[in-house]
Amino acid sequence: MSLSAALYPVGLIKTPDRRAWVKVARFIEHHPALEEIHLKIIAGIVGPTAAAAFKQSLHAVAKVTPEQILLRFNQHQNKLKTLSLAKFTLLNEQIVFWLNSKKYKLEQADLIRQNLLAYLKFLQKTKQNEAIAHLAGMIQSQKFSQAMGFIAVSMELITFMTDYIEGIQV
Repeated sequence: MSLSAALYPVGLIKTPDRRAWVKVARFIEHHPALEEIHLKIIAGIVGPTAAAAFKQSLHAVAKVTPEQILLRFNQHQNKLKTLSLAKFTLLNEQIVFWLNSKKYKLEQADLIRQNLLAYLKFLQKTKQNEAIAHLAGMIQSQKFSQAMGFIAVSMELITFMTDYIEGIQV
């Protein structure tokens, strides 16, 4: 039985809109590990078709996790070469949520900052400028103040982000 048939057996159809995706973003902010029940709730917000596509995109990005990037970048950077902009965007969101929720040990902080800088330099080298802009934009949001505080400790990261933002030509 498909997710759609299981959730909407009487033919009710929910389609996603901008507000629905904002609700999903707020919901998943509190659930970093999404289980099947969470996906059913998401389907109730954006509809089964969009929820199924969202679930599929989560599995696609799962080839590279925030932990792999932030704790062992050199071992996993080759996996990044095949990612599309959409997958970089999802990975960026996972990275920022991970940093914001403090899922790391204090003694890992310097390594994480070094690997985050290596990730950003990789994005720059491979001309994934939109992905850098996306990450920079997320970090500036008030709701990710923990992640911004984490990044602000590194002068190298702050300099990279500042130089990138100042270099944007409109």
